[in-house]
Amino acid sequence: MTQTQVQEQGTVQLLGGLKNISDRDRKILEAGDESFVPFSWADLEDIVQKNELSRLSRKPSDLLYYLQCKQRYQEEYGGVLPFIIKERLHWDAVNGEIIPSNETFLGDKSDIKILYNDFPYGLEDNIVHVVVWSKARIPNQPPKGDLTPESRKQINDYVVATFQNHLSMPAENILWFKNWAALQSVRAIDHFHVLLRNPPMDKLQALIGTSGPDGAFALNP
Repeated sequence: MTQTQVQEQGTVQLLGGLKNISDRDRKILEAGDESFVPFSWADLEDIVQKNELSRLSRKPSDLLYYLQCKQRYQEEYGGVLPFIIKERLHWDAVNGEIIPSNETFLGDKSDIKILYNDFPYGLEDNIVHVVVWSKARIPNQPPKGDLTPESRKQINDYVVATFQNHLSMPAENILWFKNWAALQSVRAIDHFHVLLRNPPMDKLQALIGTSGPDGAFALNP
């Protein structure tokens, strides 16, 4: 079923075919699209600044489509992770694991790939959600798996070089965050999220599927 078909048929009618729906997701789905208010840029700034990432959610029809795809990937690929590795990242796995060219985060361009988020949160229409995937682990600190100060700076430098400078975007139109380990839907491959308000779509499209400009890696030797 396509995302458009999900939206046309509605969410409550389609819940029966899904397995293991969380209480939170069920409440969102049963509320329906008509009651959903997209996140504004001000909302996102507040969420990211306070690191309250659990507040983020998808529009009900988008959430349903995500859960349906997740279930299908489990049946056809053995999980979301194998699907992403094979069909989206096109990375070679060794015994189910991704081996980085350089174990240091941002140490090698070939270990990074920028993609659109196939299942973005419920954002206003002028906001684009991309994900930066990394073969190398991004250092974090227990118990929640939040970023270390060093890895936070590395990501920020990369975001400035790749999205602010390369796309000629104002800093106030860019937000980034990395979900704590407990909140990640795909945990085995490290990644962080970038939100862009009114980006130049032609320039952004040219970045998709790449690791970003060379300058982003010169900052992180």
